[in-house]
Amino acid sequence: MARSPKSDPQREEVYRWEKGFSQMFYGHGFLPKEAHRLERAISRYYDIPRPRLRAVRWGKGSFLGAAYSEPRPLIVVNEDLGAFTAPLLAHEISHIITDLYGVDEPDHGERWLGTYLHVLDRYAILPVSMTAPSAKKAGLRFRDPALCTPKLLAS
Repeated sequence: MARSPKSDPQREEVYRWEKGFSQMFYGHGFLPKEAHRLERAISRYYDIPRPRLRAVRWGKGSFLGAAYSEPRPLIVVNEDLGAFTAPLLAHEISHIITDLYGVDEPDHGERWLGTYLHVLDRYAILPVSMTAPSAKKAGLRFRDPALCTPKLLAS
């Protein structure tokens, strides 16, 4: 079992928790138009620059997805492992949101996870009534998703 690095103490725990609904990560790929529609709605809601969406081939031993906020927001998916899905897009755009909002904590920290749970719920991907108790049971620490709206996230 992989251990989380000290710099991101709940990273591996988040990945293990997500495996509980991994069929949504791997089995329900978006058409590009659908992925852009969701990305556009989330970007507008948080008033952030729209990230570019790119498919890459990193091989089967690499990450499924990644997000970069600089120099221009970018979300990539490794087509060797999967496709853009709603949970994957929510996970990666939550990294961009917390970075652009100046959240100074580990990549999979409490405000990132609260934001992720808020996005999953707001865009009818997975209800917070399911994800919050599940994340809590998995021992994950997160900010109340209701406090991860655009107006409250930075505070």
